[in-house]
Amino acid sequence: MSELNTSAVRTQDQPTETMPAEQPAADTAEQARAAADAAEAAEAAAREEAHATLKAAVRAFAKGERAYRAGLLESGRLADLYVRQRLALGDERAAAVQALEGQLAAYSSGAVDVNRLIACHHAWRLLAEAQGLDKAAESVPYGHYRDAYARLLIRQHKDTPEESWALLPGMEAECQAVFAAACQAGLSKAAVEDKCQGLLRRYADAQAAEAKACQQAAEMEAQTKREAELRARQQAEQAEAKAKAATEAAEQADSPEQRADLTRAAEQAREELLAAQRTQAMALEEAAEAARRQAEADAQAKAAEQAKARAEAKAKAKAARAARRAGGKGASHAQPPQTGKTAEARQGSNLLAGAKAGTAKDVAEMCLELVTGSDTPDDVLAELLDMLDGHNALSRPAQRAVKAARVSLASRPTATLAASR
Repeated sequence: MSELNTSAVRTQDQPTETMPAEQPAADTAEQARAAADAAEAAEAAAREEAHATLKAAVRAFAKGERAYRAGLLESGRLADLYVRQRLALGDERAAAVQALEGQLAAYSSGAVDVNRLIACHHAWRLLAEAQGLDKAAESVPYGHYRDAYARLLIRQHKDTPEESWALLPGMEAECQAVFAAACQAGLSKAAVEDKCQGLLRRYADAQAAEAKACQQAAEMEAQTKREAELRARQQAEQAEAKAKAATEAAEQADSPEQRADLTRAAEQAREELLAAQRTQAMALEEAAEAARRQAEADAQAKAAEQAKARAEAKAKAKAARAARRAGGKGASHAQPPQTGKTAEARQGSNLLAGAKAGTAKDVAEMCLELVTGSDTPDDVLAELLDMLDGHNALSRPAQRAVKAARVSLASRPTATLAASR
């Protein structure tokens, strides 16, 4: 009986013997929480350190960008001064520009465009300094001036010591407003380019409309002067016939008295003829001057239309590039070749019209935007070279250059091509 009681007591005491095992489990959970807190604190510290590194990188980059911008803008100011000094000495502007580009090329990794360098300085002067936005414009990168704001300027009194730069005539306030708003909003270069391109299109439209009106006015004036010259010629012919008849009548007079009267009438007719001839000569001169002005107006209207076409072509090329980028790389590669005329292909006819209206440099800039705007510029260049190879529109030297370029492009390693994409 005592053995049974002892067994029962042991059975009752058994749970009490297992209770100390719960304490290590609690310690393990606490350790896990402590480890998680430590890891979280370590991650927070690492993130704070990374954020500090980011801020330092941004400060260094901003400092470098400010120094880069300040150096180039000052270089543009001095280049402008040098060009005007050479012009004052009677030298050709092209010689001054060539001297600058030759000297600056030694310190540049690419080609130097002195005119663009000078334009950037004047863009800062007219858009930032003139509005008292020197401080606000400190965050504006140099690329904004080079690729956007410099396009809002024109060069006046070209190739003379009085050469100067000005904002788009008639749109000065709008140009300054765009710059001020862009500085305040901190717009990207692409956004600034869009706004400047919009101003350029509007300016080109206004210039084309004004040139067209001047052309029509010059045409009407020339027509009026031609009609006046025709009337003066007819009057001179009538006066000549009258004078001739009066002279003949005076010579055939029967009596001295009659001859005297007819002679006076002939002299008066000759005076009228001389007056008519002077009027005719003046009318002829005025008609010639009106024709010259009409020719100038025609040329200006044609140039304005070409500028308008170039602005429209550039805007459409930029829009097409943005549309391709918005479509994404995957979508562009997934689409099979289309034989039908797509929207961009239809747009090509407008681009061609702009190309025909532009200079060789304008067309080259359009091609540059189209090639570099693609997600696979190397592929586009390769396709273009394939199409140009053997094309009868190219000269023999150009065809040889195309073949050499194809060989050079084809010899590039696949890894390099992939990296360029």
